[in-house]
Amino acid sequence: MLDSVLYELHFVRPPLWTLAISAAFLIFCLWGLWWSIKEARRKGEKLRKLIGIYALAFWGIVVFWGVWISPVKEYWNLRSTYRSGNTETVEGTVCSYQCRYPGNGIYYETFTVNDIVFSSDSWRYYPGYAVRGGVFRKAVSAIQGDGQSLRITYVPNWIHEGDKINAIVRIEELRE
Repeated sequence: MLDSVLYELHFVRPPLWTLAISAAFLIFCLWGLWWSIKEARRKGEKLRKLIGIYALAFWGIVVFWGVWISPVKEYWNLRSTYRSGNTETVEGTVCSYQCRYPGNGIYYETFTVNDIVFSSDSWRYYPGYAVRGGVFRKAVSAIQGDGQSLRITYVPNWIHEGDKINAIVRIEELRE
């Protein structure tokens, strides 16, 4: 039996323009906060009037974290789990395969192998196989459809944004 690796866990970083936009927004928010505090002190105003500016600076940090830091942290956690061997493997044929690109640009894919359900979409940015194309790039599926014979290594019940998913870390096609 000859196996070929169709996917193995790797990091897909968001495009650099997202870093530029989120970093510029963060710098703008922090500069606005610094400037407002400086002006308030100069005029002798109370700092509690600056709640909006504090909220804007906080929002800048949240945007930067969400776009860049959080996906990297998720990848490191999943990679650590994968390397430690806390994974499961399932072999069999693909059943109930569904794949779609609705008009909104979100890629959705779901399939079953030996009663284990795998699903992903490009909107939620699940770690592992789900982000192989990245949020801003069209994903190319390793799954061809029902009947394909695969060996899938996954982390069962990976918790992502409150959901439990089977995070795929490796896909091999089984051939005779």
